[in-house]
Amino acid sequence: MYIKHSILLLIFIFLCSRAGFSQPWYFNEVYNPNTTWAAGLSIIGTETGYFGCAISGDSISGYYYNTSTFLIDQEGEITSWKNFGKDGCDFWPGDNGALTKNDDCFGLFGTVQDFLNETLYGLFFKFDYLGDTILTRTFKRTDSDSTLVGRSCTTTNDGGFALLGNVTGNSIHEKDNILIKTDFYGIELWRKQFGTDSNDWANSIIQTVDNGYAIGSWTRIGSQSITADPVIFKTDSLGNLEWSVNLGGPFLDGKAMLCNSLDSSIIVLTSYADSMIVPGYAYTRTNIVKLNLQGEILWNKKYKNSQTLNYISNIICMDNGGFMACGNAAISVQLPRAGWLFRFNSDGDSLWYRDYFYYPEDPVYGLNYLDDIAITSDNGFVSVGQAYTVYPPNNIQKMWVLKVDSVGCEIENCWVGIEEPGSGEAREQGSGEVGKQGGLVIWPNPVSGGVLSVKCLGLSSGISCSLSVFDIFGRLAPIPGPCPIRGKGDVVVWTIDVSSLPPGIYIAVVKDGNTVLESAKFVVAR
Repeated sequence: MYIKHSILLLIFIFLCSRAGFSQPWYFNEVYNPNTTWAAGLSIIGTETGYFGCAISGDSISGYYYNTSTFLIDQEGEITSWKNFGKDGCDFWPGDNGALTKNDDCFGLFGTVQDFLNETLYGLFFKFDYLGDTILTRTFKRTDSDSTLVGRSCTTTNDGGFALLGNVTGNSIHEKDNILIKTDFYGIELWRKQFGTDSNDWANSIIQTVDNGYAIGSWTRIGSQSITADPVIFKTDSLGNLEWSVNLGGPFLDGKAMLCNSLDSSIIVLTSYADSMIVPGYAYTRTNIVKLNLQGEILWNKKYKNSQTLNYISNIICMDNGGFMACGNAAISVQLPRAGWLFRFNSDGDSLWYRDYFYYPEDPVYGLNYLDDIAITSDNGFVSVGQAYTVYPPNNIQKMWVLKVDSVGCEIENCWVGIEEPGSGEAREQGSGEVGKQGGLVIWPNPVSGGVLSVKCLGLSSGISCSLSVFDIFGRLAPIPGPCPIRGKGDVVVWTIDVSSLPPGIYIAVVKDGNTVLESAKFVVAR
């Protein structure tokens, strides 16, 4: 008994110490509790872990879609998974980021597609902290509409909810946005309908400081595949339209996701297309726009070079006034889809960017999507989506949850190159002729010529290690593939041609498969 009590005491002390000093948690996991398929769409950080919603195949036949709630603890273990649905119906849990927190409960506005009765209607859930339903409300179409679809929702200042969806008219090409206001119990108070002259897809809703609402939408003319635009609608507190603004260009731009800035402005995350690959697919750049409450553009910033199939997912505002965004993009032929996280300061300047994946590239062709992002109790971030591969055996969709610290690290003191706030001084990088960090020795450092040598110490026999070089944004640096030279005993040495790299800070990373063994910084100085 004494040994058992001692072990329990040690575990308790470890957990309390970690929580007490706000040390970050890390994990990168996939889940498929119904053993059918699953994809995460929304997640919110709590004091004890993470609460979210997913869509999954029902656990009996796998044929119909369920809306599912989940609880994950801080170490990445699922502690609760609950399914909501019925035979003959698909239950859709809204779009990405649709979940909202309201005091001691959560709200979600989704859709039921009833195949037996051939109906499509909105369904509002109110969940408790365990993921059980407190209540549900159905929202049906009016006589002038044929369908009503739930997309998202937000908590309102009076303790109620604002629900966002789409209605489709009885004639072709009549898809409009619909805003429904409810009280705390989900009872409808009023509804308003608006849109452009084209088909509109509702994406995101926030309540603004003047008690009105801002709605992020996406409009597309018919079935044409060249042009689509993000459109913002602003209403007053009763849902009356005040203004709208189109932020699109001449090509196929992305949807509009919104959050409130600390100075009471509207922040819009979208993607701007500057050219087309083929009809229906564009080269895009991540784009953030700041609007005031009158719809005037305060600033409009685009980031990085154009990427193939770069899609944005969601954006959140942080307590320090900065912003955090997530999405996914094509990285290479072998890695057709990787999730990304992008952090900005309050002026929209980029702080760091990094690509992530659960399933890597060659030889499995990983498809990794991040659909929502949330701040966590340790001041890090948690993101949810789905991951699978093109070919078996992992070609079944699984919910993917990624937990990183405040600078995007998946492991403590990772190679992103930015230290944690309040974590003390960064580890010594070395200077002059030789720089040493952990088990890596790099020389010369800084390097002004074209050749850099990297020596890895202390490797066990049989490890097949590889070396990659990244810039401080986590992007793979374009250098010729370095060939390792096995030294005596446990030493491996690489010689790298860095003549094509512009001046700056870089990170050398040694991996065994997907496991990071060692990392160290070096400076290119011309």
